[in-house]
Amino acid sequence: EDYYVFSLTDITKLKEKSNLFEYQASHDKLTGLFNRNKFDEVYSKELKRSKRYNNELSMIIFDIDDFKMVNDNYGHQIGDDVLKEFSYILSQNIRNVDTLGRWGGEEFLVVCPETLKDGAKDLAIKLNKAIKLHKFSTYPHSVTISVGVASCSVNDLNYDDIISNADKALYEAKNNGRDRVEIF
Repeated sequence: EDYYVFSLTDITKLKEKSNLFEYQASHDKLTGLFNRNKFDEVYSKELKRSKRYNNELSMIIFDIDDFKMVNDNYGHQIGDDVLKEFSYILSQNIRNVDTLGRWGGEEFLVVCPETLKDGAKDLAIKLNKAIKLHKFSTYPHSVTISVGVASCSVNDLNYDDIISNADKALYEAKNNGRDRVEIF
């Protein structure tokens, strides 16, 4: 007579934990957006894809104007609420092919594959308007953003150049009075 022993293990909890760790490693804890590491990974792939298929690639960088005053005058909890709502508004107004990430503090980036400078500029203007018109739930004032846009055609620029150019445009927006979109 043969005897068999079967052992069954439910790995559902292990898989859930694994998925949670993966999510935590790639997403910003506060906003739920891609963190800088994950954004870098996605951006790097998009840059390679852009070069391979000879497509344009655009980058938009956002900075919340005078965000320090939000924290200083209303506290960090309200500041966090603003960042969460801000992230949600951005995520609801970009295209499915765009990738949004939190770059740090109150800076956010969107990579726009297969997008010419004019298309990225139109998106940036749309996002600027959406933020300005939004009534924040715990912050009684409107929020404005300064926005920098940069684009490249294939083989024009490398990874750092596009971000650097978008950043230069962002500083131009700040220097020209904030609450505006500037193109590099």
